[in-house]
Amino acid sequence: MLQAVIRQKSGRWLKEINQEINTLGGTKKERIPREDEITSTVFGMLQYFDSREVYSFFCQLLHIPMKSTIDEITHRFSFWENKTHKWRQQTTQDKKTEPDVIVRFQINKTEEVTFILELKWGKNSHFLPDQLERQWENFQQGETHLVYLATHIHHDFFSKKAKYSIASWHDVTWQQFLGFAQSESNQTQTYSQGFRLFLEDLSLFLQQLNLRQFSRFSQFNFPIKWHEHEELCQLNNFSFPTINLTWTINE
Repeated sequence: MLQAVIRQKSGRWLKEINQEINTLGGTKKERIPREDEITSTVFGMLQYFDSREVYSFFCQLLHIPMKSTIDEITHRFSFWENKTHKWRQQTTQDKKTEPDVIVRFQINKTEEVTFILELKWGKNSHFLPDQLERQWENFQQGETHLVYLATHIHHDFFSKKAKYSIASWHDVTWQQFLGFAQSESNQTQTYSQGFRLFLEDLSLFLQQLNLRQFSRFSQFNFPIKWHEHEELCQLNNFSFPTINLTWTINE
């Protein structure tokens, strides 16, 4: 599937449609991928790679420390695993909870690390009201991390994370994921050649879905005044550092 999309041979899966854009007053071609198939294409291959590499990939993605000593490690992927269960005060009707992906690692035969992934693609990146809480309560196993990977991170996620004081809930945008895959594909000391080739193809695949990783302006011009004379200052390859902003409202 990766190669079919990269080479634009996936006409039956990755459709191009004409959509009227009212705000622009024109017609725009927009690719509409299928969310579940993106899930299996992006994460399905990871079950076939070395467990240590896959574990390192998730730890680096989420900026969490790896176990200090790993003598033996195995991993298992589960796609759309579901449970039917009672939910808190709602006793009249059972709930069905189904994360997109669960990755379970067993380290040194006794330690367990679990990653629960909920993926959202496109403009509607919001989750159901209690979806993440149900996933968290029903699929925890050992050291557990919940990952919300979406086109846009909905503000409700941060409210929930603060409400429950859960440090191991993580938010990642698809653009951030693309940038990470591109960066990690150059890590010769961390990953095998096969894993790095997979990350390169994965990056090309995501770019075919109209994802682009912004890094800098190729040319940036602005006027400045110097001794009463206005000049044009040209900055090539101008990169912005990370800026932390704090907003306050004065009434």
